[in-house]
Amino acid sequence: MPYLKSLHSLVVCVPAILLLCPVFLVSCAIVKGPERAPDYFLLAPVAKAPGQELPVSSGNQDEGGAVSVLVGPVEIPGYLDRPQIVKIGAENRLLLSETNRWAEPLDTAMERVIAQDISIRSRGKFSAHPFCLDTFSRGHNAGYRVTVICYGFEEHAGRLVLLNAEWTVSVPGQNKPLAEKRANFIAHVKGADMKDTISAMNNALDQLSAAILADLRSLMQ
Repeated sequence: MPYLKSLHSLVVCVPAILLLCPVFLVSCAIVKGPERAPDYFLLAPVAKAPGQELPVSSGNQDEGGAVSVLVGPVEIPGYLDRPQIVKIGAENRLLLSETNRWAEPLDTAMERVIAQDISIRSRGKFSAHPFCLDTFSRGHNAGYRVTVICYGFEEHAGRLVLLNAEWTVSVPGQNKPLAEKRANFIAHVKGADMKDTISAMNNALDQLSAAILADLRSLMQ
């Protein structure tokens, strides 16, 4: 009967299909190939000082007379609080790169680099250290404290990095800030590689550090 013949053909074909499935899956895996391991990036100071190390202060002034400055905390928006490096495309679409990631949380990286920038740029007048590493005193012995709220820090269409930030300078233990400002800082991305994006982000962060340092200097006059 035709019905029995069809049923017999189906019974014969099913084991053959099951035997071929592993071969098909292995073939797909070979064609796809291994996934690329991610690259990890760090923010870094733009200015370089030979032999300059990140200072950690224990009082209002270091032994050399530099005024101690605590930098942080730095607050970042939720969309930036992720390991992937974020870009913004057309229509405010987030572009996340799974193969390009931060080697450390972005907020602590910003604290670290701002502190380094201030120390290097001030040529020894200020000794800044990041809040994320000041686990003991939390700035009680610092001469000044700088807090930062970051509203955006990423590359946009047109190869521009935009850093929008608000910062305050205060004396630890006092509620009223001595200075409070907000500004945009723009840096051009010179190439299409991720290293060019990171370089532009370093430049934008350096501009923020320079603005903070200008406030610190004015308060010392």
